[in-house]
Amino acid sequence: MLKEMLEKMYQDAFMRDQVPQKRRLKNNLHLTITCHGEGVTFEIARDGGYPSMSEWKTCLKYFPYYVGEVQPMQFTGSDGRMALRAELPSRRKVAEQMRLDQLR
Repeated sequence: MLKEMLEKMYQDAFMRDQVPQKRRLKNNLHLTITCHGEGVTFEIARDGGYPSMSEWKTCLKYFPYYVGEVQPMQFTGSDGRMALRAELPSRRKVAEQMRLDQLR
């Protein structure tokens, strides 16, 4: 279910540049994907406490394409939620890098 949700969010974000796509999971974890220029901003947030690194890693594991290990930054959003956020490479950049790696 998470994989399909993240794929749909990514597709919607890709089609609507700069417009955040948001969903809330049953465990009150809020996910946000925003596509812009050459990358993607990915954020997971929760009321009353930061999401765990385990939750972060699970979300990246099921992200629509491989992004590798990405260390998020902690912050508190304007809505008061505590969040983990990171800039991810675009799908195109990841594919280009994989092609370059194969040529080496």
